Amino acid sequence: MLSEGYVDVNAHHSTVLSLMVSHNAELVASDVSMNRLEMWRIGFGTWAYILIPLLLTFGYVYALSEERLHRGIQFYLIREGRTAYCISRTISAMISGGVILLAGYILYGLVVAMAFPGLSSYPAEIAALYLEQTGISAVIPYILSRCLWVFLYGMMISIFGYLVSVLFTEKYILLCLPMMLSYVYSSFYSKIESHLLEQEQWDLQEKLQVFNINNMIQGVGIKSRFATLTYLLVLYLCSMVLFLIKMKRNEVR
Repeated sequence: MLSEGYVDVNAHHSTVLSLMVSHNAELVASDVSMNRLEMWRIGFGTWAYILIPLLLTFGYVYALSEERLHRGIQFYLIREGRTAYCISRTISAMISGGVILLAGYILYGLVVAMAFPGLSSYPAEIAALYLEQTGISAVIPYILSRCLWVFLYGMMISIFGYLVSVLFTEKYILLCLPMMLSYVYSSFYSKIESHLLEQEQWDLQEKLQVFNINNMIQGVGIKSRFATLTYLLVLYLCSMVLFLIKMKRNEVR
């Protein structure tokens, strides 16, 4: 809700939340870009990208930390074995991240659906022009596709929390480090991308988008999104192997 929802002629920026609170019906009715689908589509703001790695994985990393600190992990290892335990914890981190983010995004969608008008509230030609400009051929398939990619994004962005939980058990580190890692990673990528754009290396910059995790939400090409998904799955696999090696060396705390 803190994402940018509207910019007026005076370059005054309004968030989705401020638009909901002000409830300027005349303004909303006069601008098709303020329909509920658009407000739902732009729901991922800057703060969301920063906080999501923490919010999605806090419960998971805390539970895993408790298992390892209090030696509860030994009961799982006797029953499952190290390999099965590592695989199950990796899958749990991925699925929990995806489900939590998707549930929150759907809830956000219900809120904006009650606060903003649908496309049918605008003239048919204006609504058709909006769909053409945004590349949305059909609303329902777009919503389903968006939900799928949000779920996958939640799974993949949890990599930071999962990696931290593999390496550390201290709760303060588990609380802060996933968000910090995500921020450092995004900042490093942005600097490289900006440098390539300044050098007008368009082809290399386009290829580099594979390493932009937010590409799964913001990306246009389906191939680029799947390339990012594959890259993150490889990171998960490497992290799981690291977890297994650490357990085999009896370094679990």
